[in-house]
Amino acid sequence: MANEHNLIPFNQRTEKEQREFARMGGIASGKARKKKKTMKDTLNLILSTDVKDEELKQSMTAAGFKEEDQDYQMVLMMSVFKRAVKGDQDALNYITNILGETPKEESSGESTGGTIVVDDLEYEDDEDIEENSEEIEEL
Repeated sequence: MANEHNLIPFNQRTEKEQREFARMGGIASGKARKKKKTMKDTLNLILSTDVKDEELKQSMTAAGFKEEDQDYQMVLMMSVFKRAVKGDQDALNYITNILGETPKEESSGESTGGTIVVDDLEYEDDEDIEENSEEIEEL
């Protein structure tokens, strides 16, 4: 390597150099934290904005959400919910993660033939879910 002589281990540098590197690292870390906080605050502001799109507002109203509860965060959650109901495992994992729950693992890979309950609607098997997915898409 051409610059191998420039690679001096940190513990072999003088105290003054170590302090200067630590100071520069602290400054860079502070800037990065500030930038990340600003991005998070901006995204929270956008997500809390009321929905302006009339089509989205109508579907939210049809789903039973009050007008004052119709913000983009709710739109995103409805989108994730729809994907989870259709069988998207990533969406289901995301929802259970937000709720702080973990899905129960079955001891065998076989279907138990049990009833699935989603929003007070009971489905006996996957075919029932597929038949009723049109209702969910209308939300």
